[in-house]
Formats: sequence, C-alpha cells, structure tokens
Amino acid sequence: MTVSESIIEWLKTFDPEEYWKMKQVDTDIQSAKVDSYSLVKEPVRNEKTYVTGRKVITDHYMLRARLSSQENTDCVENNGFGEALEDWVSEQNRIKNFPRIPDATVQHIGVTTPFYMGKTATDNSIYQLTVAIKYEKKEKELERELQDIESQKEEIVYHLVSWAKKGGAIRRMLGLAAIFFFLAYYHSIGKSVTVEWREVYKCPR
Repeated sequence: MTVSESIIEWLKTFDPEEYWKMKQVDTDIQSAKVDSYSLVKEPVRNEKTYVTGRKVITDHYMLRARLSSQENTDCVENNGFGEALEDWVSEQNRIKNFPRIPDATVQHIGVTTPFYMGKTATDNSIYQLTVAIKYEKKEKELERELQDIESQKEEIVYHLVSWAKKGGAIRRMLGLAAIFFFLAYYHSIGKSVTVEWREVYKCPR
C-alpha cells in the first residue's frame, strides 16, 4: 500500500454527523461527476536523513472535491463540510490516529492549506484542501549498511577480547583501553552497542 492509498483509507473514516462521508476517493484523477473526490500528491518533499539510517519525510497531498455550487445553500454546506474536515484532521493528529503506512511510523499530519473553492463550472466547483504528513522510514539499503557495520563492529570487538585474554594484566588493560576508545567512537556516530566487559578480565583456565 502506498502513502497515498493509506491517506485515502484514513480519509474515508471521516464520518461527520451533520454532513456526508467520502465513500470513494480516487488517486490523481478528478472525476467530472458531482460529489466526487481525488487525492493528488504535490511535488514537494522535505527529507532528513540521519547517520543512524533514520529517514524522516514530509509529503504534501491535495484533496480535491467536486461539489454542487448552484445555490448559496450549497456553498454554505460545502464550507461547513470543509471546516468539519479540517477539525477532524486536527483531532486525529491530537489523538495520534494516523494513516497506517507500511514500514513507517507517522509522526504528524495536519492541514497546511484550508478548504477553499477553486475552479468553478456551470453548476459545480472544485474545492481543495492540502495536508502535510510527516513520517519516519528506513530505506532498505541503509538498513543493510547498518547490518554490515554492526557485523564489523562485533568482529573487531571479538578479536580485541580474544587478544586481551591471551596475555597478562598489562595486555588486558591495553585491550580494555582499545575497546573503550573504539566503542566511544561507535557511540559518537549514533550506534547502539552492548559489550560484555568482564570477558576482557577473564584469565585462561
């Protein structure tokens, strides 16, 4: 399931008492029929990648709704629907009821452009609303790279421990110092490590 599909399924749970549900929301293509909806991804992305492999992405999506606008009452109802939708998005963000994106954790979703009337035809208009969704995702390549680094770390620590255990007190102290500085560097670049320090002190039987 794509991010767009996840947001669409989430939007379809909007069920206001005074207005109506969006039973179907298409992707990208806006139907010419009245009471139709579509979700379009905007060409804007903010992306931040951390040294640990974490990737935080903010995408923007525009919801478009073709609604009847023949009478003033239609326009009043349309604006009421839009305000209710804006409030609902804000509430879902507050209670952390986010769209479910596979292999990602949503951190925030909110309205960036409120519901407004855009293109107008003879008896209907296209209303638009933009939301921004912020989520954390790890790329598979970065995950593989992290796994390689972790394996290399474990191998280095293993050899240092083995080397230290073969000597006397001075050698064990040198081994301990080497491991300490290596892991201090490893921590400094954001990695998580666990080492059994007692292994360095164990004397050969």
